Amino acid sequence: MQLIAIRGIGDGARNSPSEAGNFYGAVRAGINWAHDEALEGDFRSKDERDTGFVLGGAFGYDFKPIRLELEYLYRRNDLDRLDVREDGGAGAALGLAPFSGPVALDETRATASTFMLNAIYDVPVVRGFQPYLGVGLGMAVVDLEYRLASGESLLNNNDAEPAFQALAGFSSALSEHWTAEVGYRFLVTGQSDLRVADRIDAEAKYKAHSVLFGLRYAFGGNGQAAPKRTAAPAPAPAPVAVNQPPQANDDRARVMAGEGVEINVLGNDRDADGSITGIATIGEAGHGTITRGEAGRLRYQADPRFVGQDRFTYSIQDDAGDVATATVVVDVLAPEIGPFIVFFDFDSTKITADAQQILQDAADAFAKYGIARVELVGHADKAGPQTYNEGLSQRRADQVKEALARIGVPDGVMTTLAKGELDPLVPTNDGVREPQNRRVEILYPQPGE
Repeated sequence: MQLIAIRGIGDGARNSPSEAGNFYGAVRAGINWAHDEALEGDFRSKDERDTGFVLGGAFGYDFKPIRLELEYLYRRNDLDRLDVREDGGAGAALGLAPFSGPVALDETRATASTFMLNAIYDVPVVRGFQPYLGVGLGMAVVDLEYRLASGESLLNNNDAEPAFQALAGFSSALSEHWTAEVGYRFLVTGQSDLRVADRIDAEAKYKAHSVLFGLRYAFGGNGQAAPKRTAAPAPAPAPVAVNQPPQANDDRARVMAGEGVEINVLGNDRDADGSITGIATIGEAGHGTITRGEAGRLRYQADPRFVGQDRFTYSIQDDAGDVATATVVVDVLAPEIGPFIVFFDFDSTKITADAQQILQDAADAFAKYGIARVELVGHADKAGPQTYNEGLSQRRADQVKEALARIGVPDGVMTTLAKGELDPLVPTNDGVREPQNRRVEILYPQPGE
């Protein structure tokens, strides 16, 4: 539905960022979980790090929806223990016994000072919150110190390495200038070359997960505005509604007699206002039944005894009550029935146990589709005289006719035909016994055949 009168943008619009072009500053602090450091090389070990803290700030420019910022963060985690797998001569270098297994540490910490350029994408506001995603590249100064409980310094290394971080979070405007934010960082640095006991080579990477809470201040007057309380404006004139009625378009479908088909009738219907509420009414089909499905679909179930073109109508309605009607044409195709074939033993007219199910299937098809006539065509193989085989094929057709009559097929709709040795399934020379040629075919001719 289109509205001719347009009202001004309400206070709710001020929950989203306004015009682009703001410098901003931010302070951030939170919790840091540094990965336990695994040292590789001549000295191999793994330390255990406590939960630590992270704090810092950023200065950037908001292009909306992209932000670029320079961020500094300081991360610190204390260490309690070191598990040594390979000493590499470190104990001897300190005048101690070789290190092996758990080693107690005292006043030991791992810190990382990162200087990152972050690129951040602000997702559109959802219920007053603005999610964001980003990546950062820069430099990390990693300070790693292992001090033994006995006072000796096992490792004291300060190294600058390239760093990468992935970040995500959300923010919410507090006022025109102030925004609260909650964020996550995953930081990984390049590999640092370390010297244990000032002589043993080792290598390590710094990795950490951080959750930060922060405040962001937008300079200038175009910050992310929070809702303001203002006096209620004078009531605006009621909008004048001009409804565009829906447009229902005809559909077409195909189905076998006795089968069903789902038709997505709403799939090609249109409404300029986008306000179709669904199918209002459904007409009757001449030779089938219509039921409602899901998501604007109708199911047409064809009469098994009808072949041809059927049709029905339906109507749609929009939320203004306007209605449109369309026609659905259904092409009902003749079913593919049979042929059903009953095979016989050599020189026999006795119906075998295996043939009983074939006869029952043929009778069920007759009952389902209301077939007007049934042809029973008898055949024989080429073992024996031709005149004898012609009579044998007739007797076989008569036996099938009697069997079908016993299970519900009226005698009056069935005709028999003896073909003897003609039309074999498997061509053979004269005198050859061929099981596939000793048969009766139960045929249901289609109209016009």
